[in-house]
Amino acid sequence: MTHADLIARYDGRVPRYTSYPTAPHFSAEIGAAHYQRWLAALPEASPLSLYLHVPFCDRLCLYCGCHTSVARHERPKRIYAEALAREIGLLADILGRRARVSQIHWGGGTPTALPDDCLTSLMALLRTRFDVAADAEIAIEIDPVALSPDKLATLGRMGINRASLGVQDFDEAVQAAIGRPQSFAQTQDAAQGLRALGVTSLNLDLIYGLPLQTEASVARTARLALALSPDRVAVFGYAHVPWMKKHQALIPRPPCLTRSRACTRKPRSGTCSNRRVGCCPSASIITPGPRTRWPRPCGPARCNAASRDIWSMPRRSCSGLAPAPLVRYLGLCADPAAHSRLRGSRLQRPPADRTRLRSAAR
Repeated sequence: MTHADLIARYDGRVPRYTSYPTAPHFSAEIGAAHYQRWLAALPEASPLSLYLHVPFCDRLCLYCGCHTSVARHERPKRIYAEALAREIGLLADILGRRARVSQIHWGGGTPTALPDDCLTSLMALLRTRFDVAADAEIAIEIDPVALSPDKLATLGRMGINRASLGVQDFDEAVQAAIGRPQSFAQTQDAAQGLRALGVTSLNLDLIYGLPLQTEASVARTARLALALSPDRVAVFGYAHVPWMKKHQALIPRPPCLTRSRACTRKPRSGTCSNRRVGCCPSASIITPGPRTRWPRPCGPARCNAASRDIWSMPRRSCSGLAPAPLVRYLGLCADPAAHSRLRGSRLQRPPADRTRLRSAAR
């Protein structure tokens, strides 16, 4: 079978496999009591990985499908940080010991949207309640535009040694369409600042299928990304779901689309009729998959000695930062976006928790 045959056969929309088991397989039959028993039964010799979700951003990106919101004031952020601190204490109490931790990942949203003192105090609490290994991987997701010198110093005090920079696309027209202006110089300054801080593994997030993208513009973005010498690149397929994420409807329609073909409503077949790159927000460019990560062959990830390409084979893990798939990790969050994985199952808070937290933060 030729490459053209393979493309013709498999170039279609499929469910996003960002996590497994996927969302439709959640069941209310597994509740807090199950989770508590599973936590108590964790073997002491096995280190844990912790994920902390921060559902805030400093700006609204129109393409975004994450569980996040823009908070202009500090009060809701501080209330959330207090809830996160309580969650850390509850988890440590259930475990009944200072459990060994080998990986900590701050995701969101934009974790650096939290006030600096909240970030450092939460990190200090983690080190107090858990036995964080001296060589633990401590990773965080960053919006380069919001990475000020003070915030960079805060990351140093937290012990951050792995970081992910959101790039998405370097083309100015694409950035304007998705509401995310970000120059190459800003991204470069952030990368250099993190390297100087001691970050040994740097990830860049890119997105394909965005409005106004062309094959040439995507190739240019890839070349600029490579110029930053990242240790890992995570490539995501844009999911246009304005019936779920209302702000995506604010993305301007390309001129070649009529109102009836604007893809603002949920498609019955799950497939957009307009497949031309840069024409439709749900169009796609041929890539290895909807969410693929390539670590550098000789980076911190395991090498693929047989590979002669600049990227080795994809390895799937949490937010593109961990060097290997995580079998056991715990989500710390008062928001359903953070999930835990234990005994081959994925556990997530019920949506009602988010409603209660948002009501308290008002």
